[in-house]
Amino acid sequence: MPFTFRYLAVLLAVITLNIFVVAEGDGSDKDLIIEVSTKSLGSIGHTYQAGDITFEILPLFDNNSRMRKNWLIARPKTRTELTAWDLAHYLTEQQSDVLYAEPDYAHIDNYRPQAQKSRDCTESGYSNDWPHPQTIRFGWHLENGYSQLRSARQADTPDKVRIAHFDTGYDPNHIYIPKYMRFDLQRNFVDGENLYSAVDLGSEGLLNQPGHGTGTCAVLAGNHVSRPQNQFDDYVGGAPFAEIVPVRLSRSVILYKSSSFVKALYYIMEAGVACDVMSMSMGGVASKYWADGVNDAYEHGIVLVTAAGNNFGQLPTTHTVFPARFNRVISACGATYDYSPYFKYPLFDFHMQGNFGPDEVMSSAMAAYTPNVMWAKFGCVSQFDIDGGGTSCATPQIAAAAAQWLQKYRTQKYDFAWQRVNAVRHALFTSARKDVKDCFKYYGNGIVRAADALKIAPKLDSQPLDKDEVSFPIWTILFGRNRVSVAKEQMFAVELLRLEHNSRVLQQTFAAIKESGKATPEQRQIIRDTVAGVPYASQALRNLLSEK
Repeated sequence: MPFTFRYLAVLLAVITLNIFVVAEGDGSDKDLIIEVSTKSLGSIGHTYQAGDITFEILPLFDNNSRMRKNWLIARPKTRTELTAWDLAHYLTEQQSDVLYAEPDYAHIDNYRPQAQKSRDCTESGYSNDWPHPQTIRFGWHLENGYSQLRSARQADTPDKVRIAHFDTGYDPNHIYIPKYMRFDLQRNFVDGENLYSAVDLGSEGLLNQPGHGTGTCAVLAGNHVSRPQNQFDDYVGGAPFAEIVPVRLSRSVILYKSSSFVKALYYIMEAGVACDVMSMSMGGVASKYWADGVNDAYEHGIVLVTAAGNNFGQLPTTHTVFPARFNRVISACGATYDYSPYFKYPLFDFHMQGNFGPDEVMSSAMAAYTPNVMWAKFGCVSQFDIDGGGTSCATPQIAAAAAQWLQKYRTQKYDFAWQRVNAVRHALFTSARKDVKDCFKYYGNGIVRAADALKIAPKLDSQPLDKDEVSFPIWTILFGRNRVSVAKEQMFAVELLRLEHNSRVLQQTFAAIKESGKATPEQRQIIRDTVAGVPYASQALRNLLSEK
């Protein structure tokens, strides 16, 4: 296809996707996640009256949850033309006990989901878009020349590591089902679905990805599979003897609603669940609520591994997505069969490839192998594709390596729960393969080597990792200091980061300002014009950008 026509086709696809993304909301697109002062908790009723707008106040979880009780949902019951962000500003200005507010629903534009394959159960071969073995080596990523997960496998003992699997659910009829799947602990945080069933319902739709969780769960802890045609007779998962707690978080790998992720995080912190590791091949955009949830999970001793994200033709962004962007999370990037980066296609060349960077987030990143990894086919009893891809495949490999290390050092005692997380990170990061080109840029601490990690004894740090927060890197360059209150600055920071995620113009402009340490009048005008063209950007932010 000539470039001109391909370019027009891409633009048409982007426009179409934006229409669907904006329309994807279920009527709660203006729900706000609010943080209220703890002293006002006892006086908060079922409604807030903020000026002319009435808000219904809803709890985020039940009273038995470890979730901070001062985070709530505020849902406008009065018809309003205000954007969700302007509603957030309005509510904090009208109600002094509301300390912070952000939209629960996140706009994520220019996202092109991986094409859904036919469900005729025909197995796909390797993709020639990326390196792969010359002949079929089912489960090659488990080998010693790669993740080392097979040789790192620990004995099947009663005292097991427990892994939370956050994804789109699982296929209960497929042979991959982990040996120790904790069906009794499964949960579903998709609105309107059965809370106690994480089964993937196969929900169709342009942005939905039925079967995604089936594929990642198999990579994480898949059961014993016999494939004589591939000379394979072994467990397909990286940690097959770990207990798996399945959690259906969304119908899509994109987390449009921030609240679901944190609800699930606090669920796996509950005493009766108490997961050691979380594997999540999903992501979204900046959220202060996410930062607080990640901090609590880290301090509770849970090793969080999440996908760095994918892009198609470098859209919507090539940078690491949230929550993988947080310091206390291990960000899972991709490395291919020949150890080259899972990134090579230019702008508007719509092949899926992995995200990475910016440099300041790569100190918490590492890589595992993708694409052309075995992938359990949803809706098929025993079939596997061998072209599984995305950082979705890398994430469960790293989570499995963390689980194997924890299993070996299960009796280790820690004074603080977070020391266990630090010890896992130290072992994985120190042992990772680093003798590859541009290692830090694409892989952070290197490519996972699970068996080598087992040789590294627990390191007991005396200090926790810095707390995660959401901040906008060039805030002081654009606005100076003390321009607005701390709470307002946090709200503007989250909004700017969300807008940046969707705009290549903003990404390039912010990067240039960061590099030079100053913002020219022309760059400021580009920012103002770009934000002004986004229908869901707040008037409050537009006003701030226009102030002298």
